[in-house]
Amino acid sequence: MPARWGTRAAPMSEPPSMTATDSTGRVAFITGGASGIGLAVAALLPRRGMKLALLDLTESALQSAAAQLAGGEVLTVAGDVTRPEDCQRAVAQAVQRFGRIDLCWTNAAIGTGAPLRHADPQDWMWVVQVNVFGVLHTVQAALPQLIERRA
Repeated sequence: MPARWGTRAAPMSEPPSMTATDSTGRVAFITGGASGIGLAVAALLPRRGMKLALLDLTESALQSAAAQLAGGEVLTVAGDVTRPEDCQRAVAQAVQRFGRIDLCWTNAAIGTGAPLRHADPQDWMWVVQVNVFGVLHTVQAALPQLIERRA
């Protein structure tokens, strides 16, 4: 019988392990990878043997991130997730360099910071472009690789 809202599922005998599969040699494509959560994720993955392809807005931010990630294989690509061609170019460069993409982490995001009563519709349109369409463009660009790898 399926669990219902408000009921507790039976405890698992063992918690799932993030090391259950070998990640050595796999490639992660991360948008917004030059700072914040994207950079934090990028710092964790090489410890599992993964190679990185980072997409972010500026080359200078990407170079700073790459310096912090020294020791792993890192490809940096400057681009904008609101532009499908930038996402496609980044995926193509990752595949050219590493031969594959196994993980797509769509992390690029923005916020307006303004209270809703002072919201500017153009600012919100930019938020939607980055946070919604950026995910769409990124996933559409990476999906053929992910399907091919059954990732």
